Amino acid sequence: MILATDGNFYGTTSEGGGTSCPRGSNLCGTIFKITPSGTLSTLYVFCSQSNCTDGFRPTAALVQGRDGNLYGTTYQGGAAGQCESFGCGTIFKITLSGNLTTLYTFCPQGSCPDGGPDGANPNAALVQGADGSFYGTTLQGGYLGGECTFGCGTAFKVTPSGTLTTLHTFQDSTDSLNPGQIMQALDGTSTAQPSARSSK
Repeated sequence: MILATDGNFYGTTSEGGGTSCPRGSNLCGTIFKITPSGTLSTLYVFCSQSNCTDGFRPTAALVQGRDGNLYGTTYQGGAAGQCESFGCGTIFKITLSGNLTTLYTFCPQGSCPDGGPDGANPNAALVQGADGSFYGTTLQGGYLGGECTFGCGTAFKVTPSGTLTTLHTFQDSTDSLNPGQIMQALDGTSTAQPSARSSK
């Protein structure tokens, strides 16, 4: 969970919330708020939109942007029919009152069943850089070939309005693969931590 500027804690669950998710009857995931005294409220249930275009299975923590909104990713959902038909994941913004906006859907080209050049399946929290943009990684997608059947992952930048730029495409174990959370160093450069999850 993260402590937001309103004094409440916010977090995600990768399961629960709904029964309409394609990978199982209860794998939608939620965003919740909990007060310091322990009162919990569900802000959003994923897969609330047709074909899960809002994403599902958020597996990473949220981050509060300088604008006061919360930003995060979903591991799956988004474009129907991609990434084993479950969707390649999304980047979203949600207000503290629960209004969710999908900023970016991975693999939008429509011809990337296993993850596209922009990456697939974001699995780690975003970080807001000194330039105001958010930085993150995808576990898969990017370069398709070599050691990673479904791609070794990417590092990306996304603006608060949803414009995504792929900064690096991981290719093999010499270059690193399946990156985890990214962090910004004091000199302004970014470093991706190893992922706790292995490649498909």
